[in-house]
Amino acid sequence: MRVTLAAIAVLVATMSWTVGATAANGAAKRPAKAAATKSKATDAAQKPARVKPAYPDGEIRAICIGLPKSDRRDKGLRQIEATLDKCQAAGFNSLLVLVTSRYLAALDDQELQKTEPKAAWDAMGEVIRAAKQRNLQVHAWYAPWIGKRKERAVELELHPEWTAITGKGEVAEKGVVCFVRPEVRQFELDLMSKMIDRYPDLAGIHIEEPGYRWKTDCCYCDTCRAFCQKNFGIDIQKDRAAAKPTVQSLAAFMCTDFMIRLRKMMLDKRPDLWLSANGGFDDSEWYLGRDWHTWARRGLIDFYVPQAASKDIDQFTKRATTAQKALMGCDMVPSIFVSWQAIAPEKQPPELIKTEIVTARKLGAKGFVIFHERTMEDAHYQAVSEAIHEKPESATKP
Repeated sequence: MRVTLAAIAVLVATMSWTVGATAANGAAKRPAKAAATKSKATDAAQKPARVKPAYPDGEIRAICIGLPKSDRRDKGLRQIEATLDKCQAAGFNSLLVLVTSRYLAALDDQELQKTEPKAAWDAMGEVIRAAKQRNLQVHAWYAPWIGKRKERAVELELHPEWTAITGKGEVAEKGVVCFVRPEVRQFELDLMSKMIDRYPDLAGIHIEEPGYRWKTDCCYCDTCRAFCQKNFGIDIQKDRAAAKPTVQSLAAFMCTDFMIRLRKMMLDKRPDLWLSANGGFDDSEWYLGRDWHTWARRGLIDFYVPQAASKDIDQFTKRATTAQKALMGCDMVPSIFVSWQAIAPEKQPPELIKTEIVTARKLGAKGFVIFHERTMEDAHYQAVSEAIHEKPESATKP
């Protein structure tokens, strides 16, 4: 059961450091006394509700890319130009560019730049500059929760105590941070806030697989244990089965708190920014903190990218349709995989990529996201181009 007494208790217990957001625009609640003194004229003068930005060309046609492979500026710039030329020629209008916390931290830290040399010449800034010249949007593709390995992230290097712990008392695999800690959420928000300030031409932020790692039983660290003992009188390690609803509700609530704070920060700084996320195609992963269907209903995200990877077009259609129903009106922009872990090094045939793009349009999707540029061959770029330029009648809902 998604809504439990534990979740309500967490809400009450954490109100002192949780941003209230009952409206779709994520505005924080005003203190009652201050609100009572506001005149109607003052209220009318407040900022208007956010207007969702228009999709470029009516749809997002995005591809996931990384920063250039080369650490050297001259070679890296050439790699950026070559990659973006291919993307533009194929008809993409948006880029989801992977950026890590180590990179963001290194932008202002010369010591970190020794191990993150691309930050010294600001490869992300160069991607944004080159993309603007080609009329391509750039969304920062960022993972606040997972993938916090040393080569990608600084969180656990600076704060090893932030590590998420499984129910077995083991360190969560592949680097996962505990989001019950308010200082962890604030750390991630601060990094993204600086990123928004640094890159005025950034179009949006795309959150990579929010919440804890799939099938991971998290989090049972000392902070979570103390929190649950104090607020609920539960020792979550003593009887893990009995404590599971509390642990799961805690994960869902804290991750939603982060998304509320992120949206609020973006509204304050740049209301024109897109906020999106990716993850599974159904709503069964809420207990990881991957509660995207709730975020969609509350207006916290502009579009969602379900991972509907399949070698079968009927299964792709079924998965995309499942996600669309769970979103309850929020826009769907499905991820179309050229390859993924389960089939690598195999790649999807270009004709299937084309069919999936056309199918997504027939379902009423607001575009698509190709994963990943490093797996693309010339034939895949050609298939994307052909799908984009299909006659309108073949790409509309019958």
